[in-house]
Amino acid sequence: MKETFLVFEPLNHMFKVIIAAKARGLKVIVFHSMPLNFPSPYEEAKICIDEAFEVTSWSDYESIFFKISSIEATHKFVGTYAAAEITLYIEALVREKYALLTTPPEVICKYLDKFEVRKQLCLSELSHLNYFHKNEVIKMEKWPFSGKAFFKPCCGAGSTRVKKCESFSDVYKLQEQWNDKTDIFPLILREFIENSNDYFLEEAVEGELVSVECLTYQRDTIVLGVSSRSLLRKDQTIELGASFPYQHDRSLEIIDKVIKAHKILGITHGPTHTEVIVSNSGAIEIIEVNLRMAGSDMLLLMNAGLKTNIENILVGLSLGEKPSVSFSKEKHVAAMQLVLAPSDTKIFETISFPPEVDSFRQLKPSGTKLNSTDTEGDYVGSFIVSAENNQQLISKVHLIRNKIRINGELIAGADNNEVIVY
Repeated sequence: MKETFLVFEPLNHMFKVIIAAKARGLKVIVFHSMPLNFPSPYEEAKICIDEAFEVTSWSDYESIFFKISSIEATHKFVGTYAAAEITLYIEALVREKYALLTTPPEVICKYLDKFEVRKQLCLSELSHLNYFHKNEVIKMEKWPFSGKAFFKPCCGAGSTRVKKCESFSDVYKLQEQWNDKTDIFPLILREFIENSNDYFLEEAVEGELVSVECLTYQRDTIVLGVSSRSLLRKDQTIELGASFPYQHDRSLEIIDKVIKAHKILGITHGPTHTEVIVSNSGAIEIIEVNLRMAGSDMLLLMNAGLKTNIENILVGLSLGEKPSVSFSKEKHVAAMQLVLAPSDTKIFETISFPPEVDSFRQLKPSGTKLNSTDTEGDYVGSFIVSAENNQQLISKVHLIRNKIRINGELIAGADNNEVIVY
């Protein structure tokens, strides 16, 4: 039987994982609900896929298992990889069935719900944020927070439908919009949010947002590093990039808290991406624990920052190998930046980058009609740049951003290009 690596809904960095799995001599089978596209720099993945099966819905576990079971007699399933939230539970079920190391499926299912994560963190005194489920919110007459709060889907990704609220009048507007999700793309994200169809309010905390990138192997959590955030100045819920590795003054405390959270939540295997805020008052608050690798082009950023190939480590981890993590000792830091079109752009045609970038991507096809320009679904391009230290990196980021052209016009001075870079 051929040793086979299963991949669920390949997007972005997952194509690098496919290439790495193929390089190890594995047969690669892909399950997907969206058309397979191979944008630069991921074109090589196209020839690395041996078979592809279309999935009608990621919630139809019976149908997916039937397809997998139909080929198990001629394949030895030795590894899997998934990153979209809606696929993580089915991946855990598959790994459990075929005796592959995994965080228990019931743990994955429970903690894909952000409300359940917050509840467990607070019960364990790893968080002190106030929070209220939709079922409590609809009965309230008095604003329960001393300041602002975030309206969050219980099951979601990125900042989709996440909004900062100052009073119930803000919440009422969001409640009115809640049932209409036709604006949410891709469709797998819409389906994931609709499957739960719940939301909650969470106390907002002001401060610096960072994330901790980890791998867990047999309950041992290995930290790859801390990454900073770049935020849209006019709406700081919108992320416009990250820097990695980031040397925060309180990195050791941040990492210690994140490792404790992994233990409390029962995470035993796989990559994670944990978001943390160091508040203006000095408190360290875990904002989210994502049971997957960081999204977008974070793998490319981490490769640039660490001068390694994280995709090889991810494949090995999936195969049950203990991660062997060794990085270049040369001082180096990299940034990945995401680009929004100016707010008056109706149709996106072209984007061009100056020669100072290490690499770049166009994220939307030419001719795309833009219904909005200021959400995390509206990125039109991205780039990666590196430097010897963080101060040099920040200067290069601003320099490059001011030289980018969209539809032939410089975006310097556009409100969607005003970025806070840490």
